[in-house]
Amino acid sequence: MLEATTVQKPVPVPDAASLPFWEAAKQRRLVVQHCDECGTDQYPPDLICRHCQSDRLSFVEATGKGSVYTFAVYTRSFMAGFEAPYVLALIDLDRPAVRMMTNIVDTPIESIMVGMPVEVTFEERGDWVVPQFRAARP
Repeated sequence: MLEATTVQKPVPVPDAASLPFWEAAKQRRLVVQHCDECGTDQYPPDLICRHCQSDRLSFVEATGKGSVYTFAVYTRSFMAGFEAPYVLALIDLDRPAVRMMTNIVDTPIESIMVGMPVEVTFEERGDWVVPQFRAARP
C-alpha cells in the first residue's frame, strides 16, 4: 500500500549576503539592503551595491506596504509544494522603493489587480520564515 506524503514548499538557503534578510524575517520584520556609500536601496540582497559597486551595505526596515506592479496566476504547479492555483507577483514597496518578487496569499485570486495595495505577511517554512504579501486590510 502506498503512503500519502505531503511535499513541503522550498525553504530559504541563506548566504552571506542574504542572511540578515532571513534573520529579520524570522522576527516578522521586512528589511531591504541599503548602500551606505550612494544611498541606493536594493532587493534581493547582494555582496555589492548594483549601482556603485560599494561593499558598504546595511539593512533598513521596510514599511511592509506596497502595491502590485504585475502578477501571474499559475494554474498548474511547476514547483513541488506549490499547489495550483497560486499567484507570483512583483510588488513595489512604498518605502524603501524597491520591487520584490513574491507570492500573493490569503487573497481571492479574482480580486488581485495591478496597483492593488498589499501588505506583508509571513509564512513559516522549516527553520525559516518567508515574507509574502496579501491584499492590504483597512
